[in-house]
Amino acid sequence: VWFGIYGAIAGTLGPMLGNGLLGQSAFQFMPANALQSCLLGLWFRRRRLDPRLRSGRDWVGALLIGCLLSNALGAGLGLTETWLRGLGDPAKSGEAGYWIGKYFNWFLGNTAPCLLLVPLMFKALSASHSSSSSSSRSKPISSTV
Repeated sequence: VWFGIYGAIAGTLGPMLGNGLLGQSAFQFMPANALQSCLLGLWFRRRRLDPRLRSGRDWVGALLIGCLLSNALGAGLGLTETWLRGLGDPAKSGEAGYWIGKYFNWFLGNTAPCLLLVPLMFKALSASHSSSSSSSRSKPISSTV
């Protein structure tokens, strides 16, 4: 949100390092990480939302798009990637309930801390910009992420 395209790149490449350290393919979850890294920044810029969360509109954008939608899509993409690579439990991978359970575990495991951390980080990290003379809503929209 604050760093534009550079933040999106870092949000895509950073998890690749973590995945590689865990012994997984560094590229396995790249599409899901890229989507999650770009979605909130694009939404905030296009809708001219303020990361200082000064209005209900800002809060709704941060929580619905940044926490719920990005994690729902990220879990779906990540799980699809896992299924396509045949990395599920071979004994259960044919069962729909197995994949539905994995999806909800992934989604809830990412969403719960996100619901807590996104508002805290937005408030804490955007506070230093609150003394600027113009609101972020009046600034022109950048063409980058």
